[in-house]
Amino acid sequence: MNPHARTFDPRALGQERLHRAAARGDLAAVKSLLPDTSGMISNYKSTILVPLVAETAILNNQLSVLEWCISHPQNLQLPRTRCLDNPFYLAACEARSAGVWKLLKEKGMDLPHQLLSSSRDPLSLGRDFTCLDVAAAEGDARLFEALLALGFAPSNADFGALAERAVVGPASLASAGADEEVTAQKRSVLVLKILRSRGPGNFRLEPPSTSLPAAGRGNFEALVYLVAELDMEPNLPLFRACWAGEYVCAEVLLDLGADPNFVPPEREDAHRAPGMVSCLTVAKLNGHFSVVDLLLDRGAVDRVCPADEDYGVETSAVGQVSQTIGMAV
Repeated sequence: MNPHARTFDPRALGQERLHRAAARGDLAAVKSLLPDTSGMISNYKSTILVPLVAETAILNNQLSVLEWCISHPQNLQLPRTRCLDNPFYLAACEARSAGVWKLLKEKGMDLPHQLLSSSRDPLSLGRDFTCLDVAAAEGDARLFEALLALGFAPSNADFGALAERAVVGPASLASAGADEEVTAQKRSVLVLKILRSRGPGNFRLEPPSTSLPAAGRGNFEALVYLVAELDMEPNLPLFRACWAGEYVCAEVLLDLGADPNFVPPEREDAHRAPGMVSCLTVAKLNGHFSVVDLLLDRGAVDRVCPADEDYGVETSAVGQVSQTIGMAV
């Protein structure tokens, strides 16, 4: 995945040779190609070019060039306070190198307080995010663990968001075929296990912010881990899988003990929605008839509950159902 737009590029200033030298880690060539800083104009050019070289070095994991840029007389400034969409942070997220992150931290970059804006979020979850989120969404367990070792300790508030990205990211981003998707899902489980081992004790978040996205995005490997190993309840995820038409997830959850006749309870804001429909009804409303057949085979009773009568068979009920349990389409 390459969701982060390039901000700097020496080639845009006619510095192709400088770009190539930085990309291959040729520090001597970089030094020779940068203009002499004795004159005002040359000094200005060097001030512009050094950050460009630094970003190229980050993107290509050239640590010696990056370290030289940071210590350059032009005093390349790394952000030491809270910052949004810093170009070096963007480049490091794209490079996904533990060595780059380690060097940036050693040189004083305030990494835990750097953020990427929600407009750059490849998962469109609608909130600002961090390099930890990127590693979780990529299913990059090795980098994720390295970042935690560098001091990226998620707070209780961050924990649910990281877990959600872990179960949503790999499954939704793997698009080259079934084998790759399963591999990506297994990577997501590795991230969840790291979170489990390092995170706070309340891993079983209510509502289940990890199992619902996993069911809705088809990440059955994560569901098996969350429900079978961590004892998360399977019924709400089953409802989500039926809503989304995720047949395999619904089948897995039924195998793990989910109730085919489950109807989500009304929330406190029930004045906004008269009640919840059954798993069977929500699958019918969305036209997921293979899931309907699965539920019937597993003992679902094809009857109308009071909430179903309120909704009838109008397709507009789908949006109401989504709103009622707080799920994003």
